[in-house]
Amino acid sequence: EYRFTGIQAAEGLSFYVSTEYGSAVYTEGPLQTGSAPTVSQDLLVFDVGADIASVQVKNQHLVVERKPDGLHVTEILIFENVGPTAYIGRGPNHAEDAGVRIGLPASIKNFEPGMGADAQTARVRGRELSSVRPIPPGVRPFSFTYTVPLSARTDLSHRLYFPTATFVVMLDDPKLKVESKSLQFTGTRDQGGKQYAMYSGTNFVVGQEVAIRVNGASIWSNPRIYPWLAAPFLIVAALWVANRRGKRAREVAHAMASGAPESKGPAAAMPMAAP
Repeated sequence: EYRFTGIQAAEGLSFYVSTEYGSAVYTEGPLQTGSAPTVSQDLLVFDVGADIASVQVKNQHLVVERKPDGLHVTEILIFENVGPTAYIGRGPNHAEDAGVRIGLPASIKNFEPGMGADAQTARVRGRELSSVRPIPPGVRPFSFTYTVPLSARTDLSHRLYFPTATFVVMLDDPKLKVESKSLQFTGTRDQGGKQYAMYSGTNFVVGQEVAIRVNGASIWSNPRIYPWLAAPFLIVAALWVANRRGKRAREVAHAMASGAPESKGPAAAMPMAAP
């Protein structure tokens, strides 16, 4: 038993209590404080096992918002463990165990953990996110955010490491379209004062690659390509200057070889004396 005293309730303030057992974190709340002077909350913890068959992703949402610096993506997954033990299995490098494993797009930056994740235990290696904490029994959310540079065909493809009942992409820019053989356009939805185009699919298996391409952005949407676009023009300009200099050098050499004075301008008619 643990007791916390001197805690003052306030409007808009919620209290949760967490404990860690067997590397798994369990959180209960918000606690129903009300007007009671004392609030009690039991915490249920579990042993840790490796039965992956009892774990699935009930729902995986990608909320994609277009910003000046690229696509801002919020991923929200709902894990369900119907087994009697918390699950932990092989990690990406097989040297470190992991509970949650999630495939990511090829190039992400500004990764930030959210619900069910923390900077100490959630790690990104290449195209994989893993958490060293087990997945406890029950239904638990897991979320995080990151950004992806926007280009004419932005890749948001994901590899799945758990059976996934529903996979949804929500896109806030009507000029952009999702191209995917696994997902279908299912209409629009208003959320948080914005309208999103919805793309969804169901019943995905372990190891499946959900190919996702976001099309519709012009090639000027990604500032990183500007140097590459300028490069051909710079090369042509450099070759033109070099060619002019080479031609000039050849004219001078020819004039010196023939004994004629060097020409410094366009040819002009010379006056001739009458016979």
